[in-house]
Amino acid sequence: MDKRFNIVAVELLEQLPKHAADRLLEAERKVLGWNFSFYIDYDKTWVHIAEVEVSRNKENATLTDVSVVVKERIVGLIKSKIKIHPALTVEWEGKLKEMLQSK
Repeated sequence: MDKRFNIVAVELLEQLPKHAADRLLEAERKVLGWNFSFYIDYDKTWVHIAEVEVSRNKENATLTDVSVVVKERIVGLIKSKIKIHPALTVEWEGKLKEMLQSK
């Protein structure tokens, strides 16, 4: 990606809450970037969480990565089961690319 990673991070910080089911976004600063996560959809026993990472490599190129996980609460237990949701991950890769190209 041609844009600087901090510009991309600011754009995502503005755009991603609009796509969150509850309009909330978690942001975590990393040494070479940012991690964002938000709920796409949820119910009483499960939640779809989008996790977006913006970073830069040694050549200062901006890298973005997105994955969507499903977190299921196991009824009767305190534990949860977490797994990648491949179809939603592909969908959100497209949405992320679209968001960043539209700016």
